[in-house]
Amino acid sequence: MQSMAQMGWHEVKAMKGQTSPGISHMTLASNMIDKAILPALLERWVARFNTPTPSKRDVTLFRSLNMALSAAMLPGNVEVTIFDLGRSIALCVSAFEILTKNGTCDAVCKLLEGTKWNLSDNTDPIYEPHKYKPGQPKRALPVWLYGAMNHARNDFIHGNPIDPMRLIVAPGKRPLHLYTALLYRMALTSFVDLKPSPMVKRDGETDYDAHWRHMHDFGWFQSNIEAAIATVMFTQEEYRAVRQGKVDAARARSRHRPVQDTQDGTQ
Repeated sequence: MQSMAQMGWHEVKAMKGQTSPGISHMTLASNMIDKAILPALLERWVARFNTPTPSKRDVTLFRSLNMALSAAMLPGNVEVTIFDLGRSIALCVSAFEILTKNGTCDAVCKLLEGTKWNLSDNTDPIYEPHKYKPGQPKRALPVWLYGAMNHARNDFIHGNPIDPMRLIVAPGKRPLHLYTALLYRMALTSFVDLKPSPMVKRDGETDYDAHWRHMHDFGWFQSNIEAAIATVMFTQEEYRAVRQGKVDAARARSRHRPVQDTQDGTQ
C-alpha cells in the first residue's frame, strides 16, 4: 500500500478482511443476535441469491432490507441534525412500504395487524392514528405508531415546516426514531410468516423441558421488542413505575388520555 500519507507492506496470508477498515472488530454476545428471525432471513438469502430466477417475494424482502440498512446508517458525531433523523425515518417507512403490494399506509397497517402480537398493550384497539376520522374504528398501538412515522416522513420529505420537537411523541415524550427498527422487525415477522424451527432436544432433557426451552429461545426476542414498543406510551417515570409494579396508576395516566396528531407535528 502506498499513498501520499503512508506506505506499508503486509503478508497476504496474514490478512483479515473487514467490511470497513475504519471500524474495529466487534464481538457479539449470543443474546445480541435475534436468533428467531435470523435463520429465516438466512434461509431466504440462499433462495434469493442462489438462483438466477428468484421469486418476486424474495426480491421484495431483500430490497426492503437494503432500504432498512440505509435507514440505520446515521451520522454518529456532532453533525447529526433533526433532518438526519427525519431522513432515517423516511427511509425506514420506505422499507415498510416495499414489503406490501401497493406501498400504501393502509397496506402497511394491515401487514402490522397480521403480525401475531402477544402483549395486550400492542393489541388493544384504543388509539386514533394519523388522519383518524370520528366514527372510524380505533386501532392498536403498532398502527398508531406507524401512522406517526408516516406522518413524520411526509413532513421531512415534502419540505413541510419542522418544529424542533417534531420527533418527540406524546404522551411518553419518546424520540420517534428509536422505534422504527423495533416496528420494522415486527413487520418482517408477518412478511416471512415467522414460526419456530423444529425442536432439537439436548442430552438429558425431557420433551417438556426441551419444548419450553425452545419456545423461550424463539419468543424471548419478540417479547422484549413488544415491551420496548409499548414504552412509547410511557414517560420514563411512568415506565419505571410499571417496572416496580405500580401498573394501574401509570397506565391510567398514559393509556387513557387522548393520543392524536396535531398540526405542529407533536403526537
